[in-house]
Amino acid sequence: MDEHMEQIGLGAPEPARKEAQSRLTPKVMGIAALVVIALLGGMYIWKAVSERRLVAQHAAEREALLQESLHGFAVPFSWAVRREAMASNLDQIDQYFTDLVQMPGFESATLAGPDGRVTVASDRRRLGQPLEAYYPAAQLQAEQIELIRLPDGRLGIVVPILGLRQRLATAVVEYRPGAYPRQ
Repeated sequence: MDEHMEQIGLGAPEPARKEAQSRLTPKVMGIAALVVIALLGGMYIWKAVSERRLVAQHAAEREALLQESLHGFAVPFSWAVRREAMASNLDQIDQYFTDLVQMPGFESATLAGPDGRVTVASDRRRLGQPLEAYYPAAQLQAEQIELIRLPDGRLGIVVPILGLRQRLATAVVEYRPGAYPRQ
C-alpha cells in the first residue's frame, strides 16, 4: 500500500523536494525578520520625528503666548509710567520699578529721558548712563511697544512713553522666560 501511495503522490515527499523546502525556510525566515526589523525601525523614526515636531510646535505656541502676554502687560505699564512722568514724579516710577523686579521673571526696569540718559533704574549702577550702552539703539527709537531678544535669552520690552506732542521717555523692562514657577 505504501508503494501505491507513493506512486500517486500521497506518500512522503521526495528527497529533492524536502531539500528545497529546507533551504527555502531559512531564507523566508530571514526575509521576514528583516521586514519586521525595518517596520520597527520605521515606526521608531516616525515616532521620534512626530515628537520633535510636537515639541517645536509647543515651544512656538508658548513663545507667541509669552510675547502676547508681555505686550499686554506693557500697555497699562506705559500708562502708569506716563502719568507719573508727566507729573515729574520719578520717585513713584522708582517704586513701580522696585516692585516690578521683585516679581518672578522680571529682572530689571530702566527709564531714560528724551536725551537717552537713564533717570530711573532698578539697577542703580545704570543711573546717568546712556540707554544705548545696554540695548540696541535702533529699537530704542520705536514709536510702539517692541519685544527684543537679548543675547543671553532674556526678552527686553521696549516701551516708548509718549506725551501729546513729544516723547517723554523710553522704558525697558527685562524679562527672563521660564523664570515663573510652574503650577
